[in-house]
Amino acid sequence: MIYLMTFFIPVTMTIVPLREIAIETSTAYLVPGTNDLVKGSYALTTNLSHQKIKACLTTPLPKQLKLFLALEAPLGAVSLGLQELSTTSKVLVEGINPIAQKGLSMTYKLSYRDLIPPNTYTEYVKIFIEDE
Repeated sequence: MIYLMTFFIPVTMTIVPLREIAIETSTAYLVPGTNDLVKGSYALTTNLSHQKIKACLTTPLPKQLKLFLALEAPLGAVSLGLQELSTTSKVLVEGINPIAQKGLSMTYKLSYRDLIPPNTYTEYVKIFIEDE
């Protein structure tokens, strides 16, 4: 005689919060007065509601230079347009809800106030997602 046994195995699944921004394309050089608007693209994935994207510089620029950044908003969110970057973070996009979207545009703009000595200035821009 064969007995069939049924087993019930508990399976626990944990869904972790996901916030991910990936830079897809970006141009490395900004030259004041020539190609001062530079475009690139980024991808965004989050499974959280009420998120915003912020950006800041890791170190201050020389006082004569200003760097601006605008991000295209994913579906259902709002872009705040070109924002001047500093070491204090600025909101670029708000009202983000769960989404995975690629090919979103990012635009950098460089401006200068006074004559600035010829040099190559490298700056790191920190871009991150947080709760609203």
